[in-house]
Amino acid sequence: HQYMKATTIKSADNGEVRTGSGVDRERRAPTPTKSAPINYHSNPEQEHKNGPVKEHTETDCSIVAVTKATDTGAPLSTWMAILGGTVVDVAANGNCGWLAFYASLYNEAEGVQIPTPEVTDKVNQLKKMVLNEMIANLSEEMKLHPEELEVELRASGCHAAAQGDQEQQLCALANHLATQRDKTVKAQVPLHFWVRPCHLKAMAMHARETIYVLDVQSNDQARIQAY
Repeated sequence: HQYMKATTIKSADNGEVRTGSGVDRERRAPTPTKSAPINYHSNPEQEHKNGPVKEHTETDCSIVAVTKATDTGAPLSTWMAILGGTVVDVAANGNCGWLAFYASLYNEAEGVQIPTPEVTDKVNQLKKMVLNEMIANLSEEMKLHPEELEVELRASGCHAAAQGDQEQQLCALANHLATQRDKTVKAQVPLHFWVRPCHLKAMAMHARETIYVLDVQSNDQARIQAY
């Protein structure tokens, strides 16, 4: 199942333990980076199953193909040493992406593995802000990247809407994001409500910071993606 972790780092100046969403500070000042990655453990169930369905189910998305990597990556410990991070566990309930984003963005390591009421409220608010921005930007985003519209519809379980015109497609995707927005991060959610690259892009835009995602294999080899 999906499992994501945030990271903590130690500040070089005063020794305080901090967490970070993976900010590349080198563009802003020649001081050492204080960034740390979101660690996204790999899960093969990230693709979709073609064909219409009547309602969302756990089988809405299934793996259909695998593209082999062009390199072997590097051990997780190597990436963590480069980025100066340590691992913080978050709840593996399908909302781990939102919890990891919160932990990294606000330097929090407590109350995220078993979300406390206070943390749940804060993460829900953060999630709503990001998803509101996604909905507001949806039309313009799909004008820039029209090829992503059908991909997002099928990944969201909106297979029937993928056969409609563009207005129907945008409406269906906006409704799906609105439904996702209303779900608490404390609850278990099915695959089509998990964080995907489009959400990570929106998180980076909201934070105005670079987010690093580590895809960690069972042999502890990892690859990194920057958003």
